[in-house]
Amino acid sequence: MELKAEIERLSTYLNKTKDDAPFDCWDLSQRGFNRSGIYPIYPWGSNEKSVYVHCNMDVAPRGWTMVQHRKSLTVNFTRGWQDYKNGFGTNAEFWLGNEIVHLLTSRHHNQLYIGIIDTNGSYLYQKYHFIRIGPESDKYRLHIEGPTTGDAGDFILRYNDTKSINNQRFTTFDNDNDNNAGNCATGSGGWWYNSCHYIALNNDLNSPETVYQGRVPNMTYFRFSSMMINRAP
Repeated sequence: MELKAEIERLSTYLNKTKDDAPFDCWDLSQRGFNRSGIYPIYPWGSNEKSVYVHCNMDVAPRGWTMVQHRKSLTVNFTRGWQDYKNGFGTNAEFWLGNEIVHLLTSRHHNQLYIGIIDTNGSYLYQKYHFIRIGPESDKYRLHIEGPTTGDAGDFILRYNDTKSINNQRFTTFDNDNDNNAGNCATGSGGWWYNSCHYIALNNDLNSPETVYQGRVPNMTYFRFSSMMINRAP
């Protein structure tokens, strides 16, 4: 009921401020909407279409826009380019969409938060100071910068070899942009593969060797994964 009241308050707010609609979840948090839930944002502009996103207002600082969430393993992440571009899934499991993430990370300085739960039920996270996703013309290239903090382990910036995903283009089974002789996304989820990866959260969560390369202690399968972005302080 409290979240429903927040949504009704936001609807009233938007009717009064149509030219100043919230761009992202951080925008919402700055306007007093501080409960986690599903909200409309306007990454294409105040007078353009909206998109409903999951906002996490519990992790500090408030205002995280959720890019990826996997828990029930009921949604198939082995999908093609258009699905990853536009987004797919349910409230429990989803990919927000590369085009939206590109828009959100292009206008403001954003940070990245990755959360996972290991086999024993322990929650682990890794936070990166900067993330930007390029346009579709550059195949939604990933750019991440440090510093990084957390206890999940850094497998994005730590290595500079053929499995580092930083500065890589996005690949799906029907749009191969990786540096492998084959296609790293064959039979797997879309991702910023190199040749191939140390981390790939859209792969089979029951097979940690394909997700975090088995480098996380006490990890024989995943219970949960998430990716979120927020404006950097």
